[in-house]
Amino acid sequence: MIVAFRIISCRFGGALKPTDIDPLWVHVTCAWFRPEVSFASDEKMEPALGILSIPSNSFVK
Repeated sequence: MIVAFRIISCRFGGALKPTDIDPLWVHVTCAWFRPEVSFASDEKMEPALGILSIPSNSFVK
């Protein structure tokens, strides 16, 4: 497991990007498929915004 918190339920690995909430990170692919999440910079694809808008039942337990 990566030394950052995985916050979106994801069974696969992949590229991680920081969120606007330190120290949380998100898989890029997972963020693309969550309508609550967007990126502040489309070019850099970071930081991910809207993490706290994700329903709690979507988080890894």
